Amino acid sequence: MKKLILATAAFCLLLASCKKDDPVTIDAGYDYFPVNIGHTLIYDVDSIVYDDFFVPTKIDTFRFQIKEVVESQFTDNTGKPAYRIERFRRTSDTLSWSIVNVWVAARTSTTAERVENNTRYLKLVFAAREGREWNGNTFNNMDEQLYEYTAVDAPYAIAGFSFDSTLTVLQNEELNIVQDEFEQEVYAKHIGLVRKDFRNLEKQPGIGIKSGLIYNWTLRAYTN
Repeated sequence: MKKLILATAAFCLLLASCKKDDPVTIDAGYDYFPVNIGHTLIYDVDSIVYDDFFVPTKIDTFRFQIKEVVESQFTDNTGKPAYRIERFRRTSDTLSWSIVNVWVAARTSTTAERVENNTRYLKLVFAAREGREWNGNTFNNMDEQLYEYTAVDAPYAIAGFSFDSTLTVLQNEELNIVQDEFEQEVYAKHIGLVRKDFRNLEKQPGIGIKSGLIYNWTLRAYTN
C-alpha cells in the first residue's frame, strides 16, 4: 500500500510538472491582417458628398467597387518586409477592372501598417485586446489620432457574411452642434478589413449638414 501511495504521488507530481512546462500559446491577432500573396478583397463603396459651394447645398451620391490584391513582397526603405497592394476600381459588375493606384502593407510582431496615398497609418497593434489605444498617426506627420479596440474576437455579420471572430477599431468620434465625425474599421480573422465607415460633416445650427463626406466600404467577396 505504501508503494502504491508513493507511486501515485510521483505520478501526480509528474503531471503537474508537465502542465507547468507546457508552452502557453497567445493569439496576438496577426490573422486579422493577412498578407499572403494573392489575397484578394472586393468591396462595395457607397459615398455621399455635400457641397456648400451651391445654395442650397448640393448632394451627390456615388457607388462603385474596389478590389485590393496582395501582389508581391519586397523590402521597404526601413529594411522591413512589405507587400505591394494593387488597387482596382469599377462602377458596375459588367465592366472590367481598372488599376487606380498601389498601396503598401507591412506587418511586424507588434504592428500592422498601411501606406495609403503616400501616408503611413498604424492600423493595428499586437497583441489585440479590448480597450487598448494607440496613435494611428505614429508614422506620419499629422496630429495624434487615438485608435481604440472596442471589440476583439467578437462575432459580426454583414452583407450575407457571418464571421466568428472580428475586431473593431474606433479611429475617430466627434459629435457637437457644428461637427459630426466618425471613423471605424472592422477586421475579420483570416480575411482582413470587412467594413469601413467614414463620416466628416460640417453642420450649421438650425439648418443641418452644410458640407462634408460620408463613405462606407462593405466586403463583397474575398479570396485567400
